[in-house]
Amino acid sequence: MKQGSRRGSRHMRWSRFLGMIFIILLIMSLIFYGVHHKTAPLKQVVTLEIQKIKTWVMARKLKQQLAQKSKTLTSHTEDEQETIHYEFYTTLPAMHMSTQVAEKQKGTPT
Repeated sequence: MKQGSRRGSRHMRWSRFLGMIFIILLIMSLIFYGVHHKTAPLKQVVTLEIQKIKTWVMARKLKQQLAQKSKTLTSHTEDEQETIHYEFYTTLPAMHMSTQVAEKQKGTPT
C-alpha cells in the first residue's frame, strides 16, 4: 500500500503544481490585460500631445519666417524713403501780410 499512496501523493503534487502554474498564468494575464487596457488611451494622449507640439513648432517657425520677411521689407523701404516736403512750411513765409493791407481787403476804414 505504500507504493499506491506514493503514486497518489505524486499525482497530487503534480496536480497542485499544475494548478498553481495555471493560477499564476491567469493572474499574470489579467495584470497584463489591465496594463494594456490602461496604456492604450495613454498612447492616444501622448500621440495627441506630440501632434500639438509639432503644430506649435511649425506655427512658430512660420511666424519667424514672416517676421524676417517683414524686417527685410521694412529695411528696404527705409533706405528708399524720400524726405517729405510740406508745402505749408514753404508757402507760409510768403503769406505774411501787413495789417494795413489786410484791413483794406476786409473793407474796414483805417
